[in-house]
Amino acid sequence: MRFIKLTNNNPDNYSLDQLFEEYPKAVIYKNSQMPNSQLLANYDVYPLITTPMPDEVMVISEGTPEFKDNEWYQTWITRPYTAKEIAQKQQIQGVETLFQTAAPELSKKRYDICKECDRFISLTTTCKECGCFMIAKTKMTSATCPLDKW
Repeated sequence: MRFIKLTNNNPDNYSLDQLFEEYPKAVIYKNSQMPNSQLLANYDVYPLITTPMPDEVMVISEGTPEFKDNEWYQTWITRPYTAKEIAQKQQIQGVETLFQTAAPELSKKRYDICKECDRFISLTTTCKECGCFMIAKTKMTSATCPLDKW
């Protein structure tokens, strides 16, 4: 459960640990293991009703809690991605795709093909054709054999 504390009528994120640091003898429990809202209010501390984060089609950040229906609610600030952010995101996704690993069976099958090839250097496990370390290359989903053997 999350909490806020009102300071000069401004809600700030707040924890029960902070409350007990500030008020070591604070009384916030009443017939329950959950903090009592009325007792918390004595310290200007209130439960924060969390709300689901919006879809990821926008840049999302947590906003200032909002008071409505006698409770404090978490809010979200959204804005569209800038062209620069979209380009960065696409670049990251491209790198992630580049380094995605293949299933172990596929990697083994590829490596077995390499070991039988006359361009394979078994001492260094590299390929004379492309210079790659084949143990690593055969595990990358986006990799291909320069001789089109796999």
